[in-house]
Amino acid sequence: MLCYDIDDETLHLVLQMHMEDLEELKQNSKGKHREDELPDADFAIDMYRSEIESRALFASDRSMCKSIAQANRRDGQLVSAIVEEEQQAANDRAFAVWLSREDPFFQENEDVTPSPPPRQPPPAPPPGPPPAAGGQYNPSSNDAFLRKLQIMYMDTGAGDEDEDVNMLNQPESSSWGGSRPRSKSRSHAVSRGKRRCNSCLNDLDFTDVARCPCNHEYCRDCLRTLFETAITDEALFPPRCCGQHIPVEENRVFLSPELIGRFRARELELSTQDKTYCHGPTCSQFIPKEFIKDSIATCQRCRRRTCTTCKGVEHRNEDCPEDESTQSVLQVADENQWQQCRQCNRLVELAHGCYHITPDGRHALARSGKRTDSLLAPTPSSTETPTPRT
Repeated sequence: MLCYDIDDETLHLVLQMHMEDLEELKQNSKGKHREDELPDADFAIDMYRSEIESRALFASDRSMCKSIAQANRRDGQLVSAIVEEEQQAANDRAFAVWLSREDPFFQENEDVTPSPPPRQPPPAPPPGPPPAAGGQYNPSSNDAFLRKLQIMYMDTGAGDEDEDVNMLNQPESSSWGGSRPRSKSRSHAVSRGKRRCNSCLNDLDFTDVARCPCNHEYCRDCLRTLFETAITDEALFPPRCCGQHIPVEENRVFLSPELIGRFRARELELSTQDKTYCHGPTCSQFIPKEFIKDSIATCQRCRRRTCTTCKGVEHRNEDCPEDESTQSVLQVADENQWQQCRQCNRLVELAHGCYHITPDGRHALARSGKRTDSLLAPTPSSTETPTPRT
């Protein structure tokens, strides 16, 4: 049951009518069935009832969120100003008490308990875009981002009246939709502004573009393509722009739940140290640690059971024997001086280029296998041309 394009009053009325219909069906049920069996009709009614109750809870939560947002929009600045005044008064008093410690007059005539000097407030950030280093970018502090969410999910006009909110939430096919004031909606659309996608160079409404920590902007399709590519190619994971990670939480409004789920699954896979995959040649699904018990991993796709020691089929009532194929591969790697990543245990064969490699997105030296987090000028020992293999 889709209810995103229905105003709250209509949605509550529809849900109430559905509940009344279900109660009528329940009363007309004959009830002729075994005590330990539930008829399919009653089971369907119970399932539908739970769905309606879920939608009713959703409608109630949405109404509460709208009410909070409207109150914050009307009184947010006033409340913030009052809080700042109270905080300033508290700081002034603490500073005055601290100064009184050095004044003999106050020490003799007033019992003042000295308190430590107030902590100095942090320096104000320089004007410009919010910082993005270390993943600290928070677009919730961006007024443009809040305005974008307001337009996308609240559909409020220029005024603060609740009637305007309900009016804009009405579908266009309603009986009074044609009489909606055009001037307000037109000026509202113009005030949104246009943004240019830095990938496809199309000019779109600013509610249809996502801003990265580097202040570059992508439309929905380009952002989805960027995340799809990062999920497919682990060398591009996580998705980045100008070398800075694009946070998925701040861009959930532009990505589908299915894509976010696959992104989270890929993130879990790449962050796992000792990975285990299904031994089935047609499956090879990654198995999280939550589904590993007693060195046996159960694939949630095909239900095959994999030994986490040798990564092969489970050994029923037997200990895992030494994997001869793995030992032979390691012997060949040792003879050819192939290095093994110390994080993911993958073998790296360097055929050309310098010794700086990025297994699983981590920086390392192919000659020693040691991890390096620096991208400064490499030393001569790390950039010398590797000897060609014969």
